[in-house]
This record gives sequence, C-alpha cells and structure tokens, in this order.
Amino acid sequence: MDHHAQRGPRAHTGKVGPSWSEFIRSQAKAVIATDFFPVDSVLLGRFYVLIFVAVDTRIVHVAGITTNPTGVQTQAASRRAASTPAERR
Repeated sequence: MDHHAQRGPRAHTGKVGPSWSEFIRSQAKAVIATDFFPVDSVLLGRFYVLIFVAVDTRIVHVAGITTNPTGVQTQAASRRAASTPAERR
C-alpha cells in the first residue's frame, strides 16, 4: 500500500489551489452566512430569529422573527435580504 495515499488530498507536494481560508477571504464580499435561532420569551413563548451575516463586514441583518417558521417565510425573507432597495419598491 502506498503510504502517501493515507495522508489525504493535501499529501502531494505541489499546491493545486488556495487553502480554504485563502479562498474564503478572496470570496468574502460575495458570501453571506445565515442562521435561525430560538429565543425564549419571559412569558414562556418561543420566537425564531432569522439573521444574515455579511462575511466581509460582519454586519448582522435581522431578516425576520416568527413563532412558527415555514419554508415559504424563510424563502421570502431570504429574497428580501438579497434584493437591493430599488428592487424592494
């Protein structure tokens, strides 16, 4: 068995492309992270918050808050967040 095969895809000596961190830094202006997280209220209710984070600036945009998230609501909030102000009119 070839001992080089056990070291994974970066085992070869020639570099094929950028590392993952180099790639993300070069694409940061086009990358938006998203998360849905629950928030429990004082009255024992649960709200779900949808946020988007611009990777290059780390600015957080709250896209929506709901008690019952659905795929349709999430898709609509994503489209609103991705659109420009002129497109929202």
